[in-house]
Amino acid sequence: MENVSNSFRIDKNVAHNILDLDVFKDDLLVAKSLIYYFCYSYQNDMFGFGSIDPYEFSKAFGFTANYLRSKHPDPLQFKGLSQKRIEELKREEENNPENKIWDSILENALWHLYTTKVVFTRGAKITTSDGKKKYTNELDSIQFLRSLKAVFTKSKAGQVKIMYHYELDPAFLNNLTEYYLKGDRDVIQSLRKPGLDDIYIYLKNLRDSLYHGKNQQTEAMPNFDMLCKLAHINDERPRQRKFRLNKALDKLKDTPDMEFTYDWTKQPGQKYKYMLVLNFKPKFSTLEELEIYRQSERIHIFRQNLIHELIKIFRKKYPSYFEDKKEENILKWLQKGMEKDQSEKALAFQNAYFTTWGKVVESFDKQTINWLKALPKIKSLNEIISFEETKA
Repeated sequence: MENVSNSFRIDKNVAHNILDLDVFKDDLLVAKSLIYYFCYSYQNDMFGFGSIDPYEFSKAFGFTANYLRSKHPDPLQFKGLSQKRIEELKREEENNPENKIWDSILENALWHLYTTKVVFTRGAKITTSDGKKKYTNELDSIQFLRSLKAVFTKSKAGQVKIMYHYELDPAFLNNLTEYYLKGDRDVIQSLRKPGLDDIYIYLKNLRDSLYHGKNQQTEAMPNFDMLCKLAHINDERPRQRKFRLNKALDKLKDTPDMEFTYDWTKQPGQKYKYMLVLNFKPKFSTLEELEIYRQSERIHIFRQNLIHELIKIFRKKYPSYFEDKKEENILKWLQKGMEKDQSEKALAFQNAYFTTWGKVVESFDKQTINWLKALPKIKSLNEIISFEETKA
């Protein structure tokens, strides 16, 4: 499989409307980290995507497993219920663990993501399709999880282990291919404690938007009040707010994946300098380098989309072979090329191609056949495609 990377794609709608996640209230810290984990897992744990191991999540995003397991003081699942009904639910869980009460810190955040709709106050967009063409539509709100289930398994030592299976809203999932920014897991984690992770995501989104325009722009003038909110600066006096924002920007400006300089100027009619001017360090020397990067990025995304499509087919068709040695088993299946399930494999290629580039590829055109013929030669899923096979 591909090497695990700290860099991962995040839905731009989340970054653009990051303050709207405050709807999660006391669960905000964990809920926000789960949203990032969904994105991270989709790109770095393709065989595990769709399920959460509490230990793996805690390790990936800097929580302690004990904290995530601890009881929530006011579980959302109990909201509006009488004490009698709550006691009934507890007895039902005691009699059958499948009747799960979502009352740990982690579980309450998951329940929040499953039951709460986030309204996007600054606007959002999604890409939909009819299988032949893609369309861009406006999006007012989102409920991140479509389904949620606790699954109990046993470890090799015989201990009971809990996993959480989930299904993401397709609008959110599609944007990881279509409409995204790049974030860094370690940077997000390090900035969470000083409360600078929101402003980091916002500025990363701003920088990526500048880079991915027709020209590689580097200058931006974000709103002063918005930046103060993002940095959780609540002082009433503008001078003090500017002082604290300077400290936040000084901490952010040398972040490896988002280097910038900044200055202040006056707006027309202003007495003091409260207009921020940011200058991001150019990421590419020429527009040609930018275009090469974009092509490389799409090929990388196509590879991921193709692996997800193949896993989906293999898991449904051969569930028993997905329990153990799943990567080894799917690789053997692929190496059979056109000898086994060629129609299903061709469909996976077709779906992944359309998802990535918005172009329809016929099931058995020359491009697909060449890909199927090349499969017996691959030694790992990393080799699932070559550059030539991505050309329309």
